[in-house]
Amino acid sequence: MSVLEGEGWLPIGSVVHLNENGHLVMIAGAMQRDENTGRLWDYMGFPYPEGNMKPGESLMFNRSDIDRVYFLGYQSLSGIDFLEFLKKNEAEFRKRQLSAEEAVRQAGEAPASHDAVNDADYESTTDESDQDLFEEQWGVEHDTAE
Repeated sequence: MSVLEGEGWLPIGSVVHLNENGHLVMIAGAMQRDENTGRLWDYMGFPYPEGNMKPGESLMFNRSDIDRVYFLGYQSLSGIDFLEFLKKNEAEFRKRQLSAEEAVRQAGEAPASHDAVNDADYESTTDESDQDLFEEQWGVEHDTAE
Protein backbone atom coordinates (compact mmCIF):
# COMPACT_ATOMS: atom_id res chain seq x y z
CA MET A 1 0.00 0.00 0.00
CA SER A 2 1.26 3.55 -0.74
CA VAL A 3 0.69 7.05 0.65
CA LEU A 4 -1.77 7.57 -2.19
CA GLU A 5 -3.79 4.66 -0.81
CA GLY A 6 -3.84 6.02 2.76
CA GLU A 7 -0.75 4.27 4.10
CA GLY A 8 2.21 6.29 5.37
CA TRP A 9 2.78 10.01 5.73
CA LEU A 10 2.26 12.57 2.99
CA PRO A 11 4.94 15.18 2.27
CA ILE A 12 4.45 18.82 3.19
CA GLY A 13 2.84 20.63 0.27
CA SER A 14 0.57 17.73 -0.68
CA VAL A 15 -2.95 18.78 -1.66
CA VAL A 16 -5.74 16.53 -0.37
CA HIS A 17 -9.53 16.41 -0.32
CA LEU A 18 -11.12 15.90 3.10
CA ASN A 19 -14.11 13.62 3.67
CA GLU A 20 -17.53 15.20 3.81
CA ASN A 21 -16.53 18.87 3.94
CA GLY A 22 -15.63 19.34 0.28
CA HIS A 23 -12.44 21.28 0.93
CA LEU A 24 -9.10 20.95 -0.76
CA VAL A 25 -6.32 21.40 1.79
CA MET A 26 -2.56 21.85 1.39
CA ILE A 27 -0.66 20.01 4.11
CA ALA A 28 1.61 22.39 6.03
CA GLY A 29 2.56 20.28 9.07
CA ALA A 30 2.50 16.79 10.53
CA MET A 31 2.09 15.39 14.06
CA GLN A 32 0.44 18.57 15.28
CA ARG A 33 -0.80 19.50 18.77
CA ASP A 34 -3.82 21.76 19.13
CA GLU A 35 -2.71 24.37 21.65
CA ASN A 36 -6.29 25.01 22.80
CA THR A 37 -7.47 21.45 23.44
CA GLY A 38 -4.26 19.43 23.67
CA ARG A 39 -5.52 17.07 20.97
CA LEU A 40 -2.98 15.58 18.59
CA TRP A 41 -3.69 15.49 14.87
CA ASP A 42 -1.86 13.81 12.02
CA TYR A 43 -1.82 16.94 9.89
CA MET A 44 -2.34 20.69 9.84
CA GLY A 45 -3.10 22.46 6.60
CA PHE A 46 -4.60 25.47 4.90
CA PRO A 47 -7.44 25.82 2.42
CA TYR A 48 -6.26 25.36 -1.14
CA PRO A 49 -5.76 27.44 -3.25
CA GLU A 50 -6.23 30.39 -0.87
CA GLY A 51 -3.63 29.38 1.70
CA ASN A 52 -3.28 31.11 5.05
CA MET A 53 -5.38 34.24 4.54
CA LYS A 54 -5.91 35.11 8.24
CA PRO A 55 -5.19 33.69 11.69
CA GLY A 56 -7.36 30.75 12.67
CA GLU A 57 -7.86 29.33 9.17
CA SER A 58 -5.63 26.32 9.71
CA LEU A 59 -7.33 22.95 9.60
CA MET A 60 -6.37 20.06 11.86
CA PHE A 61 -7.15 16.60 10.50
CA ASN A 62 -6.16 12.95 10.59
CA ARG A 63 -5.13 10.57 7.85
CA SER A 64 -8.56 8.93 8.03
CA ASP A 65 -10.17 12.27 7.04
CA ILE A 66 -8.45 12.23 3.63
CA ASP A 67 -10.45 10.66 0.84
CA ARG A 68 -8.27 11.68 -2.11
CA VAL A 69 -4.75 12.93 -2.77
CA TYR A 70 -4.66 15.47 -5.61
CA PHE A 71 -0.98 16.41 -5.47
CA LEU A 72 1.99 14.81 -3.76
CA GLY A 73 4.23 17.49 -2.18
CA TYR A 74 7.82 18.23 -3.15
CA GLN A 75 10.30 15.55 -2.10
CA SER A 76 13.96 16.28 -1.46
CA LEU A 77 16.55 14.40 0.58
CA SER A 78 15.61 16.34 3.72
CA GLY A 79 11.91 15.80 2.97
CA ILE A 80 12.47 12.06 2.66
CA ASP A 81 14.42 12.13 5.94
CA PHE A 82 11.50 13.95 7.55
CA LEU A 83 9.01 11.33 6.32
CA GLU A 84 11.29 8.64 7.78
CA PHE A 85 11.34 10.58 11.06
CA LEU A 86 7.52 10.59 11.09
CA LYS A 87 7.38 6.88 10.34
CA LYS A 88 9.93 6.09 13.05
CA ASN A 89 8.01 8.10 15.67
CA GLU A 90 4.46 7.14 14.63
CA ALA A 91 3.91 4.49 17.33
CA GLU A 92 4.80 6.95 20.10
CA PHE A 93 2.68 9.63 18.45
CA ARG A 94 -0.34 7.26 18.33
CA LYS A 95 0.07 6.49 22.05
CA ARG A 96 0.18 10.17 22.89
CA GLN A 97 -2.74 10.85 20.56
CA LEU A 98 -4.90 8.31 22.41
CA SER A 99 -3.81 9.68 25.80
CA ALA A 100 -4.66 13.23 24.72
CA GLU A 101 -8.11 12.12 23.50
CA GLU A 102 -8.75 10.35 26.81
CA ALA A 103 -7.71 13.46 28.77
CA VAL A 104 -10.08 15.60 26.71
CA ARG A 105 -12.95 13.14 27.34
CA GLN A 106 -12.24 13.09 31.07
CA ALA A 107 -12.25 16.88 31.11
CA GLY A 108 -15.84 16.73 29.87
CA GLU A 109 -15.30 17.97 26.34
CA ALA A 110 -17.01 16.32 23.40
CA PRO A 111 -14.94 13.58 21.75
CA ALA A 112 -13.02 14.47 18.64
CA SER A 113 -15.11 14.57 15.52
CA HIS A 114 -13.31 14.16 12.25
CA ASP A 115 -15.99 16.02 10.33
CA ALA A 116 -15.51 19.02 12.61
CA VAL A 117 -12.17 20.03 11.14
CA ASN A 118 -13.52 23.50 10.42
CA ASP A 119 -14.59 24.12 14.03
CA ALA A 120 -12.45 26.80 15.68
CA ASP A 121 -11.93 24.47 18.67
CA TYR A 122 -9.88 22.19 16.43
CA GLU A 123 -7.73 24.84 14.79
CA SER A 124 -4.20 25.80 15.72
CA THR A 125 -1.53 28.14 14.42
CA THR A 126 1.95 28.64 15.77
CA ASP A 127 4.85 31.04 15.42
CA GLU A 128 7.45 28.44 16.44
CA SER A 129 9.68 26.69 13.95
CA ASP A 130 9.10 23.02 13.10
CA GLN A 131 12.38 22.20 14.83
CA ASP A 132 11.21 23.82 18.07
CA LEU A 133 7.85 22.05 17.83
CA PHE A 134 9.45 18.63 17.49
CA GLU A 135 11.90 19.27 20.29
CA GLU A 136 9.12 20.56 22.57
CA GLN A 137 6.45 17.99 21.70
CA TRP A 138 8.51 14.86 21.20
CA GLY A 139 11.79 15.54 22.97
CA VAL A 140 13.77 14.66 19.85
CA GLU A 141 15.81 16.72 17.48
CA HIS A 142 15.22 16.50 13.76
CA ASP A 143 18.12 17.56 11.57
CA THR A 144 16.74 19.28 8.48
CA ALA A 145 20.11 19.96 6.84
CA GLU A 146 20.56 18.42 3.38
